[in-house]
Amino acid sequence: MLKPGRWRQTEELEPMADKVAQNAELMERLRSAIASEDHDRAQTIIHEIALYAQRFDPTFGLLDGSRIAVILLLRLRRSEGSEGTK
Repeated sequence: MLKPGRWRQTEELEPMADKVAQNAELMERLRSAIASEDHDRAQTIIHEIALYAQRFDPTFGLLDGSRIAVILLLRLRRSEGSEGTK
């Protein structure tokens, strides 16, 4: 079960975002959910990200999962932008 969580600094979330990013299946579902513009699907993947983070650190909550998802989305946008400039 997910807890509300506490406010963590972005620097604290970056290492967990790195771990989540290594899960190719989860990242593909994140890409797909965002591309679909389906709010319910996006909410589901954010919940999955939070649960995945809890495997590594049980103190992570839904707020953390949401913020990790944002970090990952920003990374995806940057990487997609840099691919277009090659």
